[in-house]
Amino acid sequence: QELSWRDGKPMGLSTSASQGYSARFINGEKTGFAFSENFNLSSLRATLKAARQNAALGIAPAPATAPVYQQGLEDGDRLSLPTIYSPHNPLLLLPGSERIKLLKETEDYIRAQDPAVQSVSLALAISLRHVHIIRHDGATFTDLRPFIQGRVTVVVAENGAQEDAIKAVSGCADLARMLEPATWHKMADDALATARAKLHTEPAPAGETTVVLGN
Repeated sequence: QELSWRDGKPMGLSTSASQGYSARFINGEKTGFAFSENFNLSSLRATLKAARQNAALGIAPAPATAPVYQQGLEDGDRLSLPTIYSPHNPLLLLPGSERIKLLKETEDYIRAQDPAVQSVSLALAISLRHVHIIRHDGATFTDLRPFIQGRVTVVVAENGAQEDAIKAVSGCADLARMLEPATWHKMADDALATARAKLHTEPAPAGETTVVLGN
């Protein structure tokens, strides 16, 4: 989901869902890869065939440090891997009304910093990706990958000149912090500082200049 905001009002909420699968074949130092979004038997066969052919051709190189597993797994065994991301669904961390409140408060904060601010655009994107890997030996791996991205765009104008700046942060960990006002205030401060700096920059001198070299 992505919520967009501009100049005092929400501009839209987009929601999308997608699915797909891929196959990877390894042939010595060669790797073949193919992908499809169609979940049916004929598409699966075509994807496997394409990946196998790509491996034979060596279209994509295999990673130089590909991990080697020697656990002697039986078919269907699952490996216990360390948890990297939060187990929480990021879409449930902040209700829609609270997201709107966060963006509105961020714009109010920006405009209070500088009367030269002409326009403020904000965006908050939240997603959750489910990954399921099945290896040739029957071992299976599952992973949930949350993701949050925040983006602040500020336009400032002064004495007929106008400049803008964008600051964005994203991450898969520490999701709650990504939704805190302090995080958005920091993004706003950085974007505003960059826009101000651009507004007061001067053209670099052109023409010939003396260069002194030494060692």
